[in-house]
Amino acid sequence: MKHRTGQSSISVMLASVCSIVSFLCCTVRDDRDVCPSRLELDCTGLGPGEVLLVLRSEGVLDHADTISLPDALGADGTWRGDVPGRLCAISIFSPVEAVATPREGYVVGKECAPVLAWSRCFVPERPLYNFSVKLGKEYCRITLRGVGDLPEGMSCRLRSRVDGIKPGGELSTGDCEVEAVLQGDGSRVANVLRQRDDSLLLEIVEKDGEGEKVCRSFALGGILIKAGYDWDAPDLEDLVLDVDFAKGLLGLKTDKWSKTFEFAFVF
Repeated sequence: MKHRTGQSSISVMLASVCSIVSFLCCTVRDDRDVCPSRLELDCTGLGPGEVLLVLRSEGVLDHADTISLPDALGADGTWRGDVPGRLCAISIFSPVEAVATPREGYVVGKECAPVLAWSRCFVPERPLYNFSVKLGKEYCRITLRGVGDLPEGMSCRLRSRVDGIKPGGELSTGDCEVEAVLQGDGSRVANVLRQRDDSLLLEIVEKDGEGEKVCRSFALGGILIKAGYDWDAPDLEDLVLDVDFAKGLLGLKTDKWSKTFEFAFVF
C-alpha cells in the first residue's frame, strides 16, 4: 500500500511539473493558437446590470455572452477569459436588448436605441492582456424644434450611412433611417449613431396609401461638422436643433455651445 501511494504521489508531482513547464513554454512561444492569451477586463467602473460581450476572431464569431455584473466578475471586479492567437475584435454593449444581432454587433433599429459601448481590436502576441472598460455614449440624441406641426401624413426622419457598430468598434456601413418621434411639447426626437462623414440628412417625408416620398431634404451632416461637432468624442454630446424653414436658419445647441447657420434644401 505504501509503495502504491508513493507511485501515486510521484505521478501527481510529475503531472504538476509538466503543467508548469507547459505553461512556461506558452509564455515564450509564438504560436498563440496552441497557447491562447489570457484576457482580463477591469469592469470596476461599470454599474450593476447586464452587458453583452461579443468576441470575434478573424471575422468569425467566437462567442457572444450576456454577463451579469457584478456576479460574473472576480472579487477584484475583473472579468477573465481566454482569447485565440489571431486578430481579435471585442466589444461590450449596454443595454443587452439594444443589440439585435450579436453576430454582427450593434445594429440600428427603427428608433436607434441609446447604446453604450466599449471596444478593442488587437492581435494577441503575449500571454496576458489587461484592459480597463469604460462604456462610451455611442449615440447623439437630437431634439428637433420647429418641425412638430407638420401636416397629417408627413413625418421627419434622419438618414445616414452608418447602421451599426461591429465588434472591435468599427462602424458598419449601410443605409439607415431613423424617424424623429413627436413629443408632448411639439418637438421631435431621434437618436443617431456615431457618424464617420457629413452624409447625415434631415428629411421631411410624406406617406400615403401608395408609399412615401421625400418632400424636403437638407444636409445636416455638413452643418454639424462646420459647427465643430465632434463625432470622435468618447461620449457623444446631445443636440438641440431649432429649425426655421421660413428664414432658412438652423440653430444648434449643446451643453457647451450654441451656433446658428443658414441652410438650403438639397431639393
